[in-house]
Amino acid sequence: MNDKKDICEICGKDLVYALTPKEYKDLTCEFCGKIFNANTFCEDFHYICDSCHQRKAIKIFENVTETT
Repeated sequence: MNDKKDICEICGKDLVYALTPKEYKDLTCEFCGKIFNANTFCEDFHYICDSCHQRKAIKIFENVTETT
């Protein structure tokens, strides 16, 4: 997959950044299933909420500390 930071973690397509509340989308988080009024999502409307993003980072940290 691409090393570019501003890509969808689900499909690899570019992220969309809504600039005004009118551009926000009600989307379901791909991991927890909760619905959010999102201002950042991918071209195919994949969305990962902040809580799930944080869990992913914590999991990476735990894996690194367990293996070093």
